[in-house]
Amino acid sequence: MTKNIMAATGFHACPTRHRLPGKQGQTLHSQRKHDDTMQLKRLFFPHEPRYLPGHRWINISLRTLHLIGVSGLGAGFLYAAADEQWQMYWDITLISGIAMSLLFIYSNGIFLIQLRGQAILLKLALLGMMPVLTHLQLPLFLAVIVISGVIAHAPASVRYYSLWHGRRVEGLD
Repeated sequence: MTKNIMAATGFHACPTRHRLPGKQGQTLHSQRKHDDTMQLKRLFFPHEPRYLPGHRWINISLRTLHLIGVSGLGAGFLYAAADEQWQMYWDITLISGIAMSLLFIYSNGIFLIQLRGQAILLKLALLGMMPVLTHLQLPLFLAVIVISGVIAHAPASVRYYSLWHGRRVEGLD
């Protein structure tokens, strides 16, 4: 009798068997999964960039702190200063760099797919090699500076280029 009631109402014990009207072969479960995926995609890749109140001044402040940190690090590497003399600059550089990256990712996660985001990941990898390749610390540091200068001053067609898409991208449609 239960089967007859379920059949008459169109209800099934397993929601994956319930077909959506007008959706050829699509189940309620698969539609929910698709909707969740799309919501997650829009969270990380919104149609329009998001901005925090004071976004520009936050960015300018973080960039300024980052420059101070990198300057102190440069002095430490170039003049072979003791670790404790430049540790504070390392911390300033790391914290401000991570904060800037999070600000860009919040604005639009496409940043990570663009060359400018890829350059940051490369710089982090090079910095991560420094403790292991101590004899290459100065060349690695200089490579990070060169990458920073090139990407920061490259035209938008380079900064917004995506290696995955093989073209400039400013959003995911």
